[in-house]
Amino acid sequence: MATKRTIEEVFDTSLTEDSDAIEALLELADDIDAPQLMSVEELESQEPPVWYLEQFIQEDSLTILYSPPKVGKTFLALEWSHDLALGKPWLDFMTVPIRVLYCSAEGNRTLGERTKALREARMMDPPENLKFLPGSRRLFSKGARSAASLELVHALNDFRPHLVVLDTLARHSPGGDVAANLDMGRVISMIDDLREAFGCSFLLVHHTRKDKKDYLGAQALFGSADAMVELDPTDEGFEIHTISKDLESYTPPWNFCIKAVSDLPGWAVVDHGERMTSGTKQDAVLDLLKDLGTVTAAQVQMGIWGKEGKSATNILNRLKAKGLVKRSKKGGPGQAAEWEAS
Repeated sequence: MATKRTIEEVFDTSLTEDSDAIEALLELADDIDAPQLMSVEELESQEPPVWYLEQFIQEDSLTILYSPPKVGKTFLALEWSHDLALGKPWLDFMTVPIRVLYCSAEGNRTLGERTKALREARMMDPPENLKFLPGSRRLFSKGARSAASLELVHALNDFRPHLVVLDTLARHSPGGDVAANLDMGRVISMIDDLREAFGCSFLLVHHTRKDKKDYLGAQALFGSADAMVELDPTDEGFEIHTISKDLESYTPPWNFCIKAVSDLPGWAVVDHGERMTSGTKQDAVLDLLKDLGTVTAAQVQMGIWGKEGKSATNILNRLKAKGLVKRSKKGGPGQAAEWEAS
């Protein structure tokens, strides 16, 4: 049975020390400066990170953009890279002009056709602040860093980008198992070293699982990312959904699709069309709730569009933000949330 000690005794006990052990540890840390400790006030007074791309990419961050194959993630990553390098808004989202390094490990012989198609569609000049580094950087390593990863160090030192795009994560991590936390932990650790050394953000282009329902790979990826950006295929193209540790999940009010603009078959560019979340659709959802009373998002979706999907949930959340609808029941495991008009 534990003995009862006073607070003073506990405090004194916590300060007992092994001077030999401390001396040995300090000798190991001899070449390292003591870290600057922060008070609560200093922590809370820090400037918030700058949005490089509003709602999607911040400074000093790790973002993962993922989708099934052939949906458009490379085109979207290229478009973001161009807009950021030019400091041009992407749709209604503001950007700041930054230097972007695009590391492409696949399709390098034809990547130029994609950038050409994109620039023709958007009528953009080639950005001086966007550079490309072809080939795999081989970020997975169990020992010494590979020559390819050290080439990336030279590129970062010479160009000093604010954002580094790795397309794709798997091709930049040959030999590593994307489903293994240990392997992906090594890759993320190397990326974190580069982020800390050069102060840059990373955007990782990645794939979904075969069932297309979530990102492919280890939980370490989600745990390390500041934000996940999912491209969800639709009949017309794809929707974008963001999942962030510090921000609410967010879906832009547009549907995205690929339209051919190049003379070469198969080359295309992202086009942004209005999705089913305009004011008209919001009115239709609100009218349905008033007629039916309490309903689930799935019932709204089937009642208006006659098919399953995520559009109804997005509209309900927008109506909730306006104070027009409310959740009458949040729902638990295996139970759908229920909604009603306010």
